[in-house]
Amino acid sequence: MTTSNKYKSKPVYWDLKTRSIVRRINLPVKYQKSGKLPKNIVYFASTFEFKVYQALVKLYGVNAVICQYPLPIIKEGKCCPLGKDWRIDFAIQSSFNATFPSMLIEAKGYLTETFTRNLAFLEQTHPLAFERFYLFFERTIPTRNRLIRNLMNTDARDRILTLTQFIKMKEIPHEVY
Repeated sequence: MTTSNKYKSKPVYWDLKTRSIVRRINLPVKYQKSGKLPKNIVYFASTFEFKVYQALVKLYGVNAVICQYPLPIIKEGKCCPLGKDWRIDFAIQSSFNATFPSMLIEAKGYLTETFTRNLAFLEQTHPLAFERFYLFFERTIPTRNRLIRNLMNTDARDRILTLTQFIKMKEIPHEVY
């Protein structure tokens, strides 16, 4: 959780109280050893994921952005007794009484098999969530990837963007407000 992964992304620790980045070595020793973080510290797996968070907070407000939103993609059963949740990077909650987020956002720097499988499960088990799912890339959309190529030939193409494209949109997607 707290180390750099094989894709060489650098994690970011954001202090919600001071609104500043905290270095891992500056966290209290008990948190460094346990791997659990204080409630005021949010962990982002990469600097790109953190940039997406900052853009979302600027557009929708800090109270509307939920980090690591858990969404069950496999129900409990004999093969998977505990079921399986996918922790989607961000969810946008448009109102406090909404039962489901109006947007689900995944910040991707690199497409993995696990991501492809989770997205397929999401499409099958939660069609509404799939219709509210946005995929952000840092620089360019990897259109040579088969999954992305398939999605670009559907109505999902409008929800696959670079972060810059999303920020430059003239209006906030209608599902949100």
